[in-house]
Amino acid sequence: MRGAIRPRGTSQSAPARCTIARLSLSREAYSLPIGAILLFAALACIMYLTRNLDWSGLRSATATD
Repeated sequence: MRGAIRPRGTSQSAPARCTIARLSLSREAYSLPIGAILLFAALACIMYLTRNLDWSGLRSATATD
């Protein structure tokens, strides 16, 4: 199993996710703003992590032509 990738992020982020869920559920009045901020942060992380991916494949097609 030398080449296997371990899913570290899932197990390490579990306590943080539980804490966030507990805070948002315990503060009913602030659950909507907390949810919106968390959704924005998650989207920003996904955009940052995938910023160099070529989703359409145009770069590889134009490089070979």
